Amino acid sequence: MIRWIFLGLFVFGLFMLMLSVNRFRRGGLSGRPDAAWEIADQGASLLFAAAMVAGSWTLAVYSLLLAGPVMIAKHARSYLRHRRAPAA
Repeated sequence: MIRWIFLGLFVFGLFMLMLSVNRFRRGGLSGRPDAAWEIADQGASLLFAAAMVAGSWTLAVYSLLLAGPVMIAKHARSYLRHRRAPAA
C-alpha cells in the first residue's frame, strides 16, 4: 500500500521536475540560479520517491543526504534575497 503512495509522489515529482526545467529554459539570466536550485531540489525528491518505490533504504538515505544541503542552500538564498530587498 505504501509503495502506491510513493509511486504517486514519483509521478507528481516528474511533473514538477518538467515544470522546473521549463522555468529554467524560459528564465532570463537573473532567474536561472533559482530555477537550477529548484531542479536540484526536485531531482533529490524524485530520487527519494524512486528509492521508496523500489524499497531501497540505502538509496533513500543517500537521497536524503543529497536533499538536505540542496534545501539548505535554496532556502538560504531565498532568505538572503528577501533580507536584502528594500522595504516598500
